[in-house]
Amino acid sequence: MACAMTRRFVRRIDLADDAAVIAACEAAHASGHTPPEVLASQRRTGVVEVEIYRHGSGLEVSDTSAASAIG
Repeated sequence: MACAMTRRFVRRIDLADDAAVIAACEAAHASGHTPPEVLASQRRTGVVEVEIYRHGSGLEVSDTSAASAIG
C-alpha cells in the first residue's frame, strides 16, 4: 500500500482587537469566497487543503501541501 506524503504548515495571524476588522476578515475568508486566482496559485504550488480557524482576535491558518510540492 502506497502512502502519500504531505506537509502541514500552520501560522497564526494576530488581528487588531476590533470587531469590524474581525468581521471583515471572517467575510473575506468565508468558504466559497476565495478568488479563482488564489485557488489557481494554491494548486500550482501543491496546496491541497486550507483550514482557517479564529481564536479570539487571531486567525490560525493551516495548509497541507502534497509531497510533489515539497522540495
